[in-house]
Amino acid sequence: CAGRILSAGFIDIQLNGAFGVDFSDPNIKRQDVFTVAEKLTRYGVTGFCPTMISSTKDTYASVIPTIGGCWKDQKERNRKKHSSSTNRNHAHILGMHLEGPFF
Repeated sequence: CAGRILSAGFIDIQLNGAFGVDFSDPNIKRQDVFTVAEKLTRYGVTGFCPTMISSTKDTYASVIPTIGGCWKDQKERNRKKHSSSTNRNHAHILGMHLEGPFF
């Protein structure tokens, strides 16, 4: 193992977006979220919380169900595989981080 590092996976608790995807975009698609989840593993991230910045009520109403649906899909896929530890081709959505309008 010379020259290699072994560590636990990283958990990103505030990810506003990545790879050209903005988690506050009211037009976000489920595939956009899954694309981020798949690419994050290249950087050692095994779990993340998609984060929305302060937004309009309409944006919350659009984005939250989209990301929530992705979370449910991941959970169902993992259940079918009997263990989330066997499915490492994507980082797991752990929940959402909502920045506002709650300040």
